Amino acid sequence: MKTTVLSIIVGLLLTIFAFGCDRRKVDVPSEPNQVSSNDAKRVLTFSYVDSHSGKDFYNVSLYDTDYYEDSHDGTRNSIYDLVSVSIGDTLVPLLYHDNGYYGDGWWSDTGYSISGEQLITLNINNNAVLNSHIEAIHRASAAFPASYDYQQPLTLNWAVSTTNEYQFVIADTKYLIDGVYYFQNSAKRYAKQIPANQCSYTFPANCVPLKTGKYDRFAYLCVEEVNYKIVNKTAIMVYQEEGYLYNSGTVKNNGQRFQQRIMDIHRTLSK
Repeated sequence: MKTTVLSIIVGLLLTIFAFGCDRRKVDVPSEPNQVSSNDAKRVLTFSYVDSHSGKDFYNVSLYDTDYYEDSHDGTRNSIYDLVSVSIGDTLVPLLYHDNGYYGDGWWSDTGYSISGEQLITLNINNNAVLNSHIEAIHRASAAFPASYDYQQPLTLNWAVSTTNEYQFVIADTKYLIDGVYYFQNSAKRYAKQIPANQCSYTFPANCVPLKTGKYDRFAYLCVEEVNYKIVNKTAIMVYQEEGYLYNSGTVKNNGQRFQQRIMDIHRTLSK
C-alpha cells in the first residue's frame, strides 16, 4: 500500500515538473501591450537600447494594463503620482507620458546599465510595491541579408551566447509619417514564439502585411529575446529586438523587390 501511494505521489510530482519546465506553455507577450489586466495590474519593462563601454543599456518603462482596454480618448488620468525604479543602488525616475509608444505610461529619460542578475524595486507614490530580481538579456546577433523580397520566403539565422527564457520572430510594417516611424496595428503583425534555443527561422512569403497608402512603408524583420515573469500582479518584461528595416518604397512601387537595407533599429520605448 505504501509503495502504491509513494508511486502515485512521485508520478504527480513528475507531471507537475514536466509542465512547469515547459516555458512555452506560459502566456508570454511579444510586446508590453499584450499583457491582460486579468493577469497583471501593471507592466514593468526593460528594453535593450545599445551597448558601449562594455555595458548593455536598457530603457525602463511602466504601464497600467487598464489603459490597454480603454478608448484612449484622453479622459483617463494617471493613478500614480510618483513612479521610480531602483536597479541595484541606482534610482531611475520615470516620467508620465500620454499617447506613448505602447499607450499611456511612465518612461525613463535615458538608458540604464543592467548586467547579469540584478535586484529591482518598483516605487509608486513613495511605496515599494515590488522587490524582485531580473536577468539581463543575452543578446541575439542576426545575419540579415542585404535585400528582402517579401513575396518570397526568407531564412534568417542568428546567434545567442546563452539561451534566454523566451524567443519570438516578428515581421511587421512600419510607416514614415512627417519624419516619425510608426508601426501598424500590432494585432495584424506576424509574431511567432519559437523554442528558446532555436537560431534559425524561415519567414513565409507575404508575411509582411504591406498596404497601399500615401506614406512610405518599410518592412521590419526581427528576432526578439525575452525574459518574463509576473510578481505581485506586476508583469516584468526584459527584452531585446534584433531587427532591420527594408525600404519598400512608396505606393507607386509597392510590391517591388526590397533592394536597400536602410537602417539597424531597436524598437525602444523612448521613440
